[in-house]
Amino acid sequence: MKNRIPFLLLLLPILMVAQPKHTKEFSIGLNSVEPFYPAYGSLLLSNDGSSILGTNNNNSFSFGVLGKYFIAENSALRLKISLTLKDINNRQNVGDATSPGHGYINIRNKQQYLKFSPGYQWGIVSKRISFFGGLELPITTISEFEYTDKTYIVTNSEATDQRTRITQPGGFAIGLGFFLGSNFYISKHIGVGFEINSAFQHSNVGGGVSSVTVNYTNGDTIISETEGLKTKETKFTNLQGSLNVIFKI
Repeated sequence: MKNRIPFLLLLLPILMVAQPKHTKEFSIGLNSVEPFYPAYGSLLLSNDGSSILGTNNNNSFSFGVLGKYFIAENSALRLKISLTLKDINNRQNVGDATSPGHGYINIRNKQQYLKFSPGYQWGIVSKRISFFGGLELPITTISEFEYTDKTYIVTNSEATDQRTRITQPGGFAIGLGFFLGSNFYISKHIGVGFEINSAFQHSNVGGGVSSVTVNYTNGDTIISETEGLKTKETKFTNLQGSLNVIFKI
């Protein structure tokens, strides 16, 4: 054993040099917003949730966090978590104060997507800038789709106040995706970057429709349930982008 100690001491510097430097990178950023799934088309204002009538207010946004563990200087294991909050509102004014019937119709579409994307990246790294690409396995949980409308019309001094809420089940999506991106490091530990990505994805969403309509003028309530099948699709998703602020450890 004593004879082996000098030999191990000689090997120690070699082993230390041979070990890769494991660095960690954390980033937070804003993503482009995904479109609604076609399963909800009958309740959408249009494919992108907007309407050619009235005034559209798109309050949707998407953000994500991304962690990377570099197993070598130019390759890393990574996990991206993204949350998309879709909220699109449309208001249509009916007539004006001098019209026999005037008021407004307000329609709103809401839904949330939570996506987990484990992946592997490789690329070209220099002191200040890096270019990278890779593969990921995006798994998305999709909340129920919610459509609400409020109709308020005044005719001959009589007001009609009616509200409807319609929901359809959400679902899930899973696929195999790719991404490309670049980072620019302002300092040793801070940088900015962008990514684009798409995936060949299978989705399973939608189904039966639940509807509740309340007429606040006369107190009537109408409740309906309609059975329906899930809508299944397998296709490439739209190309998405993200802008990120990066913290390197």
